Amino acid sequence: MDKGIRLILFTALVSGFSIFLNSWAVKGFDSSVFTFSKNLLVALLLSAVLLGIGMRDQLMRLKAGQWRQLML
Repeated sequence: MDKGIRLILFTALVSGFSIFLNSWAVKGFDSSVFTFSKNLLVALLLSAVLLGIGMRDQLMRLKAGQWRQLML
């Protein structure tokens, strides 16, 4: 199977799962709480990825003001 086709199928699978999960979660939680939680989870995952691929030194050099800007 072509690499492009596999990428398309994987994207469709992730999108379908995301739509299902979002519709289920919005029914069970306040939308503000859900959005905050989802964004926090993404921030934590991205931070873990950055630390894992060797950007730890760059992250440690950030100043407090730069961390505040990242959290917005």
